[in-house]
Amino acid sequence: MPRTHILLSLTIVSCRYAPTISRHPAISAEADAPFTISISPALYPTARRDESIVDDFYGTKVADPYRWMEDPDAPETRRFVSELNAISEPFLAKAPNREDIRKEWALNFTDL
Repeated sequence: MPRTHILLSLTIVSCRYAPTISRHPAISAEADAPFTISISPALYPTARRDESIVDDFYGTKVADPYRWMEDPDAPETRRFVSELNAISEPFLAKAPNREDIRKEWALNFTDL
């Protein structure tokens, strides 16, 4: 039997046994329930663009106008993130399954 037939057969057989994903028992069924949140227009902070930063990758010029955001401890980055959080936190607080999301994150990311 040619090598390609063996690989094709193994691929087909392996697709038959797809893994199942089970929810952690600590997470309530309400997390799967649909919900709606009305979004009011918000004034998002304007991110400064630094057009002077351009990388050269093997002759291809690639602009990186937001590289200044890569330093999470820079005062400008902290201010920008704080302004975004001021918009997103009240919105996320309205989500009915917010606590379930927190529990799931705590379960999945405790080892990080």
